[in-house]
Amino acid sequence: MIKRIAAIGGDSRTIYLIEILKNKGYSVENLVSGGDFDVVKNCDAVILPMPLTRDGVTVNAPFSKEPILIKEIASQCGNRPAFGGYFGKAASLFQNPFDYGVRDETAIPNAVATAEGAISIAIEKLPITVFGMKCLVTGYGKVAKCLSERLKALFADVTVAARKQKDLLWAEERGFRPLPFSKLSESLSEFDCIFNTVPEKVLCEKELTNVRKDAYIIELASSPGCVDKEAAARHNVNVISAPSLPGKTAPKTSAEIIFNCIEGIISEEKL
Repeated sequence: MIKRIAAIGGDSRTIYLIEILKNKGYSVENLVSGGDFDVVKNCDAVILPMPLTRDGVTVNAPFSKEPILIKEIASQCGNRPAFGGYFGKAASLFQNPFDYGVRDETAIPNAVATAEGAISIAIEKLPITVFGMKCLVTGYGKVAKCLSERLKALFADVTVAARKQKDLLWAEERGFRPLPFSKLSESLSEFDCIFNTVPEKVLCEKELTNVRKDAYIIELASSPGCVDKEAAARHNVNVISAPSLPGKTAPKTSAEIIFNCIEGIISEEKL
């Protein structure tokens, strides 16, 4: 039975998560800012951040002055359960990894928080109301669906760009203008705000020449995202990098989501 947990790295979400864990009766070693990782050997499990890493080598730990190596943490973990968000290739370093980032229990509520945060950025940065704003949402996954619906509820003019015909049909059924990626470049000048949820380069030199200078691109996807940042700088395109928004705009809510997901895993796996 898991009673003592080491919380390693992470942002404000982890701070709130530690508080929740303690209130639920767990004993927690706070290693958000680094410390003596030997204590992991005295713990029953480890909680790592979401995303686990941004460079594939170190743990995502913005509050730590020193880098925390994933290999070192994995070595200390041994066969203890390691809970983290979006392990990616690093999962192979752990004997018993549990990725709470890819589970619907985390992804769907976090999509809501991301959508709200993205709209708040648009309200702050653009000198116009969301009402009537011409918005483009690229992609039609969980975040894009939540975001499109909330923009529509605020009476924005919403277009959804996607590659799959199925996604375009569903977007149209929900009342959005569908835009195939093949026609993306020629349409970009129409939009006041472009919200990207696609984690791959989509807006490159050719496309960025068509983005208006008074428009904003809000990048919601993880690295590398959709925007060629060097090309954007050359063309004076306004780009706001906003990955992991729940950790910035709603860290307490996000921590509650993560806790509920981890508790669900513990119950399912009988850990």
